[in-house]
Amino acid sequence: ALTKFGADIMPCMIQRACVGVGIGDEIVSYPVLPSICALIVKPDFNISSIDIYKKSVTSFKEPLEALKWDFATIDSFNKFISDKENSLLEPILLFHPEIKNIISSIRDGNGCFYSNVSGSGSACFGLFESKQYALDAKQKLTKLFDKYKIYITKLK
Repeated sequence: ALTKFGADIMPCMIQRACVGVGIGDEIVSYPVLPSICALIVKPDFNISSIDIYKKSVTSFKEPLEALKWDFATIDSFNKFISDKENSLLEPILLFHPEIKNIISSIRDGNGCFYSNVSGSGSACFGLFESKQYALDAKQKLTKLFDKYKIYITKLK
């Protein structure tokens, strides 16, 4: 079934914002989210998930538990996500230390309240309080990373 593919397949299929809980094998969809824009930076290189998982055996963080989170406001969503980490970031940086620069460059944008690498990479993302903040950041990042693809989308 879907376990032969990545855990990110289900959120893409249902086209909703989701949280991976447990070890990432349980996907929880949230119908109510505040108005948040995501900016995605896709570098001009790919990262081998197999290599990352081979290096990440001891680096996994505590898995999330499925809870009834309140995501009705940006503040409540920010409170939820602010201390969350991607367990795969550490091994990703062994292969591609430039990911750290991409994440911090996104985070430097006005209105960005969270930035990280997505899954096992190489795409990085930032969450912004408004579309205008995301557009402003995209303009700056396009100059900084002229060979990378940069997208903006609204979480729903």
